[in-house]
Amino acid sequence: MSDDYHKFDDKQRLELINSMQKAVQQVGHLLENLLSWAHSQRKGLEVNKETHNLSQLVNEVVNGFKTNARQKQIQLINQVEESQNTYLDINITRVILRNLISNAIKFTDRKGQVIISSGNDGKITTIYVSDTGKGISTENVKRLFSPNQTQTTNGTEGETGNGLGLTLCKEFTERQGGTIHVKSKEGAGSCFYFTIPSL
Repeated sequence: MSDDYHKFDDKQRLELINSMQKAVQQVGHLLENLLSWAHSQRKGLEVNKETHNLSQLVNEVVNGFKTNARQKQIQLINQVEESQNTYLDINITRVILRNLISNAIKFTDRKGQVIISSGNDGKITTIYVSDTGKGISTENVKRLFSPNQTQTTNGTEGETGNGLGLTLCKEFTERQGGTIHVKSKEGAGSCFYFTIPSL
């Protein structure tokens, strides 16, 4: 584009710009995951839990994906109660949410929805990331969090991945003393959810 700028019309330039934007976002996401993983492996991941407003944290993460969602006309909906405070490690939880929301957008068709919600029984907070996407087969669901079963699947518009995201989510969830799960049906969307114990 730099060498042949004047050979393209406005429509072609816009298509190139959109392609570059997606590529930069994918590289940035990969770099963030690699740095998070490398840090946890090199020094051991320190867990520093404090009380944070969960809705504000979700809003912060969601705002970082508005461009991606807008390009696919996907609604990002935060249903976490504004008053909900949760005892968590904000950096670890941020990485988990970013990966789960990124995946949800990736595997959701145009004009779909990604909904983030939560529940709390006084001892455990559960955070849900649900989508109206293409879902996951029963066979693949069984392998998602299995060791040495890292897999990559292209998104609804050919988006690529690196297979590291869910591995990080599982490891980081367990470091906080929680568990991560998925409910999905092929063709009927997915719901990934993870728990954070209060202690």
